[in-house]
Amino acid sequence: MSEAELTKPMPTIMNLGGLSPVGQGLPLEAEVMAGCLEQPTLRRMKAQMEMLAIGRALNLTRWNRKQAAKLLKISYRSLLYKIRQHNIKKSA
Repeated sequence: MSEAELTKPMPTIMNLGGLSPVGQGLPLEAEVMAGCLEQPTLRRMKAQMEMLAIGRALNLTRWNRKQAAKLLKISYRSLLYKIRQHNIKKSA
């Protein structure tokens, strides 16, 4: 895979329950994509995509963490850990 192919914008990085593709103007997505561009390491990109998936699940479930964990197919405790790890806050 060439460098040009790696830097092309992806139309859909993930589709979490029919949510919009990445890059459709959501503030969290812009922040995530900006973070990926700063230091494009696999670990950093994985963390950014994890934050995006968790943020989308939480927004979709109106911050019902139990439902969000079920949607993400992870345990409730794992979700709580990842929310703290990535310092994800509920927006007003």
